[in-house]
Amino acid sequence: MSAGKKFGYINTEGKTVIKPKYESAGAFKEGLAAVQINLGDKYGYIDKTGAIIIQPQFDFAGNFSGGLAKVSAGGKYGYVDSTGKIVVNTEFDNANDFSEGLAVVYKKADCTFIDNTGNVIISGFRNCGGFHEGMAAVSSGAGRGYIDRAGKLVVPAACDNSANFSEGRAAVQVQGNWGYIDKTGRAVIFPSYQYADIFSEGLAAVRKNGKYGYVNDKGELVIELKFDKAERFMNGLAFVTIGPEQCYIDKKGDSVWKFKK
Repeated sequence: MSAGKKFGYINTEGKTVIKPKYESAGAFKEGLAAVQINLGDKYGYIDKTGAIIIQPQFDFAGNFSGGLAKVSAGGKYGYVDSTGKIVVNTEFDNANDFSEGLAVVYKKADCTFIDNTGNVIISGFRNCGGFHEGMAAVSSGAGRGYIDRAGKLVVPAACDNSANFSEGRAAVQVQGNWGYIDKTGRAVIFPSYQYADIFSEGLAAVRKNGKYGYVNDKGELVIELKFDKAERFMNGLAFVTIGPEQCYIDKKGDSVWKFKK
């Protein structure tokens, strides 16, 4: 929540639990949140009581994931643990969050996968995505494919663009259109959409002719293409926009809660 130009935190009942006093405030992940008290200050971390757990000392501070958080100092990135100890030195030009025990880090254009001690586990690819469901999207040669945790290219680099695996499916772009593959690289939903999101709770948002709808994992259009915007399903509901209205829909496509923009 924000009050004026300052940010604080509320609980699920809407009660203020940490007063708005931060110039910048990140989401709580693994019990800690990155905050900046005043504009131009360094970033540190607080717990859910508002107590400072890691003193402000970083130029950037990301979310915790797998016990570590990405931070930067002196223009370089590394990782700290929940005590603020730097466990992977700030030596990278860019870095991503940890996912399934590994993180993608960059030195110039080269990306490598490291473990939580900083050891290089996989290298030799470009434009690497994080691991999801045991697979990571990478560039190799002239296309995008997927590697397993051993670094083996298990889905050939044959598509133009690609997204993370979710619920056994990954959205891929081929000759300008998006569809879905399984973990063998087999096309399970033919590339025919202008956009395709990841699967969430059995459905994925897709766009054709400028309108969004939802498909199931067989490629069946179960909610018609009629929305101007469409987000992922969470707890059985998805937030959509249609004309001047915004609403939450259920998995039948019926409006559950509607309001005007």
